[in-house]
Amino acid sequence: ATFIGLFRNSDNFDVSYVKNTISESESNVIKEFSLSQGASAQTLALTIHLNQEGKLPYSIKYLITPLFSRTGYVAHKDGNEYFNLADRLSYYYTNNFSIGGGLGSSIVAECYAIGGIPGIILLASIFGFMILFLSSKINNPQKFMLLLLLLPGIYYTSRSYILTSVLFAKIPLILLFAYILMIRLLINPLLSHQKTHNLQQ
Repeated sequence: ATFIGLFRNSDNFDVSYVKNTISESESNVIKEFSLSQGASAQTLALTIHLNQEGKLPYSIKYLITPLFSRTGYVAHKDGNEYFNLADRLSYYYTNNFSIGGGLGSSIVAECYAIGGIPGIILLASIFGFMILFLSSKINNPQKFMLLLLLLPGIYYTSRSYILTSVLFAKIPLILLFAYILMIRLLINPLLSHQKTHNLQQ
């Protein structure tokens, strides 16, 4: 919240410098990597700047849409039609988005795009409590399996979409929930019925 306050009230944030840094091409691989990381670190500032310019209104679509739509450049698509934050930032702040270039994101910037500072507080709290809950249930096989499936995506979330863990494990998660439903709706009642039948004998 402190950084957001500073960015919002600063008249010296040089967007043109960031855009030049993003688009700068270097033959030195190490230097090019360093430049790209420095530009990606500006994600939160660029999100705030785009919001202030009216090109990124707060919307729950930044949470939901990426789960069901493709990411990356789409020909003839306007910047306001992108609801993947990294794509929208790339559209407005890079010159190479149409050829596969672009920016990353961050969980803080993603939450800000959804609901400003209240969005950050609410969504980050939910995210943290979810991880704590799953971590405390490792003795439960089903919840432990859920944590294992989500874990790879969780590692990327600090620099990516808030539900990256769900995207990474979409099909395995569907199979896991189908398995849990089968156990609870079919297997458990069957075992319970068998146990009751045995007791009656």
